[in-house]
Amino acid sequence: MHVYRLASVLGLSALLAACGGGDGAAAPDTVRVSAAAVAPTTAPAPVSDATVVPAMPTPGTSRAGRSYSVFIKVPATGDTVAFTVFEPATLEGGQTYPLILHSHGFQGARYKSRPVPFGPLKVDFANPLGSDFTDIGIFIDKGYGVISIDERAHGDSNGSDRVMDPDFEGKDLLAVLDWAEANLPWLKYGLSADGTDPHNLVLGSIGTSYGGMFQYLIHNIDPKKRLDAMVPMWAPYDLTYSLGQGNVPKTLWNVALFGIGNLTGLKTLTGFDPFIFNGFITSFAQNELSPGLKDLLLYHSNRYFCEGNPVATNGGPGTRPERPPVPGGKVNVLLVQGIRDTLFNLNEGHSNYACFKKQGGDVRLLTTQVGHNTLQVTPDLGQLVYHPADVLNEKCGTVDPAAGALGFFEEHLKGIAGAASAVPKQICLSIAGTDAALVDELTVGRAGTLFPVRSTTVVAGVPEVPVAVPLFTAPAGGEVVGGIPRLEVDLRAGSPLARGTPILFAGLGIQHSALPVYELLDNQITPLKGLGRHDVDMSGVAARLKPGEKLVLLLYGGKDQYLLTGSTSLNLPKASVMSVQVSGNIWVPKLGLPATTR
Repeated sequence: MHVYRLASVLGLSALLAACGGGDGAAAPDTVRVSAAAVAPTTAPAPVSDATVVPAMPTPGTSRAGRSYSVFIKVPATGDTVAFTVFEPATLEGGQTYPLILHSHGFQGARYKSRPVPFGPLKVDFANPLGSDFTDIGIFIDKGYGVISIDERAHGDSNGSDRVMDPDFEGKDLLAVLDWAEANLPWLKYGLSADGTDPHNLVLGSIGTSYGGMFQYLIHNIDPKKRLDAMVPMWAPYDLTYSLGQGNVPKTLWNVALFGIGNLTGLKTLTGFDPFIFNGFITSFAQNELSPGLKDLLLYHSNRYFCEGNPVATNGGPGTRPERPPVPGGKVNVLLVQGIRDTLFNLNEGHSNYACFKKQGGDVRLLTTQVGHNTLQVTPDLGQLVYHPADVLNEKCGTVDPAAGALGFFEEHLKGIAGAASAVPKQICLSIAGTDAALVDELTVGRAGTLFPVRSTTVVAGVPEVPVAVPLFTAPAGGEVVGGIPRLEVDLRAGSPLARGTPILFAGLGIQHSALPVYELLDNQITPLKGLGRHDVDMSGVAARLKPGEKLVLLLYGGKDQYLLTGSTSLNLPKASVMSVQVSGNIWVPKLGLPATTR
């Protein structure tokens, strides 16, 4: 869910949506029904299931690759899906080429021309709203064809936005693949990733956020198992967790994703299925995700297929999922996750990693500083002092995911042994700048080092003033903390007269000096809703402590990422400003001094 354009307007995100570029022409042709050649046009093409594409050169000759837009009507839904085909830079007669699918982030649009790099962004001057972080030009130049897709209710595709629904967006995506196989004579075929089909489309995919979700969806529902290699960047595992971690709606992101469109009137923001929009309104009012919305979000998530979790509905009473919760099977995956991503955090990247490893492919995980990084709307002092300067860093230490993606495709789509060697097979945890730690396995939960959480008083409802619980002091040489901590604490009311449902927020922090000012690691927090026992995985982090610096557990009575859904604000039915006693244990992923990419 790539909401960088909207979020930057709101001041919620440090990122902008990426951009796209061209193949030398000012804009692509539009494929139209014709008895002869395809004619370029600036007007939308009529919907057609019988499109004519540019002819292949004869054997022994070649021509420059072209790009052109296609509009097809999807028989299964009756809706139109738009996409742009980018041929390889040079098309040689008698040769075949792998295909890579690309799609945009949430509220974005497809590339209509070849992207031009502009820092971390890739700008499409033919369609500036189609900005993205993916440079498809490097694939076109290396002999790949690319299809860039407008997802349902985005760009030139119509229909209601169902947030990557297998029964709607899924059918659109499969229709694009079926069209490509029926109409593109230059496509390459070979052994499927699972080894069962000797004549299977050689297919890769790439994209960020929502453009990662579409890859998971195709992999899980395509009966032909056409995907061989995926590069999903900053994408979720479970949308119920992404949007309601700890069953507390994640206010800033939910408003950005589902609320502002109805105020601005932007097309891509108002095309939601009414059940989804109304579900979030209800969830805000109740301060928790409704059961029906949870069903829908889980069915639209990779977790549904990976873990075999059935759901009852897909959009309210009278609906049901069409697809069984069965994993998609063996596939090669290069995962890229933002370590500072507050929408789709490290936990989600690791869950996807574990899922695909079980299915037997070549699976690798890189983390970056850049991602869905919310700026602090009401920052605490530590965030003001220690906010890092490299939050747009695309690399994991010295490893470049863009070059890594090309190498990954070269190895798994073209069969070039060792081409992906620049991407470590160990998990890469970005710390800062060119500093990154390499680990064989991510330290998760109780695999970490146990520390007691001494009894501490926190006032629920008082935001941005953390209470620090000391954990340890870094030894000579320093210490790296990297992975997913586990927190097991009891929350008890500080007064027998206290009423309501308090919500606290926990994160790891560093005390850099003797002053009581703390850096919240990677801006990651975990909500703790209600009194009683909480036994939860905290949001994952990676950091390097210098000798003498202290790691602390930070407990907040309120936090800006949940500005309207904490202990006060929209939580009026259960509002509570009360003192809460917190005590228990925490398991910290202490790594010592692991190998780095430097």
